[in-house]
Amino acid sequence: MALAKQVKTALDQDPDLAKLNLLVTNKKGDITIDGTMTDDQQMVRTGEIAQNVPGVKNILNNMMMAK
Repeated sequence: MALAKQVKTALDQDPDLAKLNLLVTNKKGDITIDGTMTDDQQMVRTGEIAQNVPGVKNILNNMMMAK
């Protein structure tokens, strides 16, 4: 399974994060996460989950607060 898909699957196992429909991309182990969050804890949790996926080297979290 591709690394971005593994991270997306891990994030979607968290019901609070699954509803955000985050976009995950991978470039040589560097994971980028794009999407909209409703609270700061979602960004923290996203980073924690992504970092625990084997093969992830770095995370660029581009999540923005919903307006």
